[in-house]
Amino acid sequence: PDPPRGGSGGPALIKSRPPFDHPLDASSAIDAGVDYYAMLGLARSASDSDIKQAYHRLAKKYHPDRNDSTEAQARFHEIN
Repeated sequence: PDPPRGGSGGPALIKSRPPFDHPLDASSAIDAGVDYYAMLGLARSASDSDIKQAYHRLAKKYHPDRNDSTEAQARFHEIN
């Protein structure tokens, strides 16, 4: 059978998207010097659910909508 055709009767074409332009490149997105377990207050043997719970707890605690201090805002960005 023939492949599905586009609305104009011709073959469906896949258009490529322009490259994603982001101020951070992939290499800078993860800081190798940060101990994320310590940041979350967890042992390295923590389960996935423990990590998720700790992240959500800290994100709620330091979220700018819940905490107005500038220290909290900086901590929130550090966690994320």
